[in-house]
Amino acid sequence: MKHKNIAYAVAKAALLCIISTTTAFGSGFALYEGSAAGNADTAGVTAKGGEPGAIFFNPAGITTVPGTQVQGGVSVVAPKAKVQGVNPYTGEKLSAKGRNRVWPLPHAYMTHQLNDDFWLGFGIYTRFGLGAEFHEDWFGRYNNTDAKIVTFILNPVVAWKASDSVSLSAGLSVEYFDITLKQMIDGAGAAGMRNYNDPSPSPFDIRQEMDGDDFALGFNLGITLKPVEKLSVGAAYHSRIKHR
Repeated sequence: MKHKNIAYAVAKAALLCIISTTTAFGSGFALYEGSAAGNADTAGVTAKGGEPGAIFFNPAGITTVPGTQVQGGVSVVAPKAKVQGVNPYTGEKLSAKGRNRVWPLPHAYMTHQLNDDFWLGFGIYTRFGLGAEFHEDWFGRYNNTDAKIVTFILNPVVAWKASDSVSLSAGLSVEYFDITLKQMIDGAGAAGMRNYNDPSPSPFDIRQEMDGDDFALGFNLGITLKPVEKLSVGAAYHSRIKHR
């Protein structure tokens, strides 16, 4: 199962009918909060390294980190959502607010310089996650009441300082992926007692929940170039990871 397919399915289920809500939460499934220092540097650490958190952005950058160093932190995301719609059967205008949630996003990194040429590193972080939760009686409950994606990645890496101007890295990505989807089923509509999936409140709704989790493997590659003293260039590639 591809990340983009899962994210699209969850976003669609969680925020069906409202484009603005999709926009608000769509960016939430790709997270770039792997290092407070790296984010403050506008991800410039991708090119210049200088901290263990470079493992998240571009592990080739750890060749600029001397000795043995450890770095950790937590980022906090608190998304909010307000949804508006119309009852297709009565024309009544409807609105709902998502439940306020706080999502802690921890990360930790360790680097060790073996010699003048090679470095080892290990990172624990997340690249995808968050979700949307609404009350079980909201008007979009037959599409979704709760949708969550939780992931974390274990990322051992090795970096080689090929020369003073070129560094290369390779790493293994071990990703854990957990997904939860909850929705209500219109029992009254299914029994012919009213219009099917009428968003009006109903005491005959039935809860439905789907859960799944998986471990899968991927890899990452990185390179940093320093053609002149005051110019650094970096690039990193993270392979596609499929979950089943």
